[in-house]
Amino acid sequence: MKQLTIILAVFVVVAIAAVGAFIVDKPATVSPDKVNKDSLALAMHLTYHVKPEQVSDFKKAFNQCAVETRKESGCKAYDLYQSPQDSTEFFLFESWTNKDAHRKHVETSHLKEYSKKVTGMFQEGRNGKSEVVYVIP
Repeated sequence: MKQLTIILAVFVVVAIAAVGAFIVDKPATVSPDKVNKDSLALAMHLTYHVKPEQVSDFKKAFNQCAVETRKESGCKAYDLYQSPQDSTEFFLFESWTNKDAHRKHVETSHLKEYSKKVTGMFQEGRNGKSEVVYVIP
């Protein structure tokens, strides 16, 4: 039940962040193509389905990566949640100060090492669900 509450809290945060993106001091007529997304904060939600026999190794690899990721200057949140209904389903919530901070994260050695470790751990055809939201910090 606690995990479900945490997962719901993450979705609420993303929803609030998405609504917050529309609360600006500029007129509502500002065209989205005129907004400089590079200066906005970035929130991401990704879903993973891990092979049952790989769950423990996946969590270990993520936690090792997360320790270093959370030290990055642009990282606001980097949290993994496991579904209470399906122990192989995981939700990753990431929040970055801006797009450039996330770009730098993608180039880090700890993320590259994590990517190598988790290669082959995912269930075929069940991954790839993600959402990126740009928000006003």
